[in-house]
Amino acid sequence: YVIIIPVVIFIIDWRLALLSALVLPFNMVAYIKLSQYVRRYTRAITAKRAEYTAKNYETVSGMKTIQALTLENYIIRKMRKIYLELRKNVVRLATIIKGVQTGIGAIGAFGTFILAWYAWHRILSGSLSLGSFMAYFTLAGILFGPIKGIISLGPDIQRGIIRSQRFFQIYDIKPAFQSNPRAIKVERLRGAFEFKDVSFEYEVGRNILHNINVQIKAGETIALVGRSGTGKTTFINLIPRFYEHSSGAITIDGKDIRD
Repeated sequence: YVIIIPVVIFIIDWRLALLSALVLPFNMVAYIKLSQYVRRYTRAITAKRAEYTAKNYETVSGMKTIQALTLENYIIRKMRKIYLELRKNVVRLATIIKGVQTGIGAIGAFGTFILAWYAWHRILSGSLSLGSFMAYFTLAGILFGPIKGIISLGPDIQRGIIRSQRFFQIYDIKPAFQSNPRAIKVERLRGAFEFKDVSFEYEVGRNILHNINVQIKAGETIALVGRSGTGKTTFINLIPRFYEHSSGAITIDGKDIRD
């Protein structure tokens, strides 16, 4: 009916149809501007929300360190700053959406008033019948109702698009290292580990582990002893490949873990 109804409306009275069409450009401009604002602020809100969530996780996971260094007030100030920026963007976006939607509603109400006033004068002058006007008004309501619905759904559609883009942006990030597509499938491990000249660095040129050579027999119990920060946890994390060693080889039962 998107094609049929406009044709019927023009047949009933082309003057009323043109007068109604004058409102559409204003609604389209308002919708385009609203979409631009929604996209901009939704990106900012999504980024701040991610930052706030990450900071929350860091705070909870590092609570012992924070308390040991008496950094509670510093963390609270930092979290409060992020939260206030997030809230500012949320409030600003909500204000813009309500303002534009109110403006669109006002334009529609003003257009309806002008249309009714013009039609009433046409009816009084005898150039337009009451039946034709009622038919036109009914068909116009059927046509413009979905348009208003699309405009009102515009902010939700734009937010959904931005969030989908953010999701796929994260989803498409490639891992720091790729698994071997022809990896050896091992049914059962005995558990003999060997580090051969293994080195690891978080930053280029700054080795945490340097040329480590260790043999651990299957079933053997060992202890990693050393001062904090000497690489004990890093050593353990290299075995399940939470990190990728910079050089050397790590084997389990004689097979390189990269294979």
